[in-house]
Amino acid sequence: MAQQKTVRECKVLIRKNHHSVCRLTAEEIDSMQTEVASTLPITTIAAALEMDEKLKCEEFATATSNKQFILKTKGNSDNLHDVLRHIYTDEFLFLCNWDGRGEKQPLSKFLLASNILYDSFVTCGLGNFEKQIRKSIEMSHHRYKQKKYMKRKAVEESNESK
Repeated sequence: MAQQKTVRECKVLIRKNHHSVCRLTAEEIDSMQTEVASTLPITTIAAALEMDEKLKCEEFATATSNKQFILKTKGNSDNLHDVLRHIYTDEFLFLCNWDGRGEKQPLSKFLLASNILYDSFVTCGLGNFEKQIRKSIEMSHHRYKQKKYMKRKAVEESNESK
């Protein structure tokens, strides 16, 4: 129940922000886009699979809100690293790599990464896209390991001070 309440609160805040931005830019409010924004960043494999199921649905897939949300996140830069951080958490990306090697989940099999994200970065080419995404995943793995190390170090220091 607490998670559902938090999700509802996030949807309300996202809808308010989206409404404010739409008033400034004279865009129409897209309910599908607020739904996409409320599900991101993806934190678990189950959430990623749920997003894949939604993308397979015709109504959700034909709506351009997914690509528009990615393009808004992307902005004018071609920095895939920043967009990937908005879509997936470090904890999720630690469970994945691009190809699925080493008992990790293949990020290339998720429709959000392979189709929608690639369509937003199609100008850089497939080879360069894969190279950038692999580098971003590697950096995410390093951030995750660094966070774990810092937590462990803080616990050890607190135990020593006692």
